[in-house]
Amino acid sequence: MIIEIDDSFKKDFLKIKNNDIRKRIISKIETIEKVDFLDEITNIKKLKGFEKYYRIRLGDYRIGFEYNQEKIILIRVRSRKDIYNIFP
Repeated sequence: MIIEIDDSFKKDFLKIKNNDIRKRIISKIETIEKVDFLDEITNIKKLKGFEKYYRIRLGDYRIGFEYNQEKIILIRVRSRKDIYNIFP
């Protein structure tokens, strides 16, 4: 699957100080690149009220992304207490 990374995602990622969380995020991105369909990704959930927005759970962190038939756009990665205030 084609992945595009938004600038806001990059900024959020650089703010994460925990290297274990960073490694898990990188691993998840690599997994997403290998799959052909969204239902092959674990811990994914469609956001209610939004047609194209989803989240992936990684412990206490969430990856927020937009999906269309051609690609995934990674938009935010924040702690679970913060992400829903700023995403989508």
